[in-house]
Amino acid sequence: MPRDREGERWNAGIAWEFLRAHSSWDEQRLRFELHRFLGWPGQVPSYKLGERVWLQAREEARAGAGGAFSLKDFHSDQRGRPSAAPRRSGVR
Repeated sequence: MPRDREGERWNAGIAWEFLRAHSSWDEQRLRFELHRFLGWPGQVPSYKLGERVWLQAREEARAGAGGAFSLKDFHSDQRGRPSAAPRRSGVR
């Protein structure tokens, strides 16, 4: 919460002020991001959870392959999977 707004509840106006003060993005992108965060229920946490699963799967693959790990091959293998969930170590 911005210091000058302490004690207030977050709302779209305060969020907009915060984004404008703390981002170098252009206004169009800031408006899109604010709309995404406030208007698409579940999108942001779903993205973050998916990112964590992806990164964990990548690190497991890296640990399992050692020096033979290839980021390009990992991504190619994952893109070819029919489901959205990355292949995890020992699970196909």
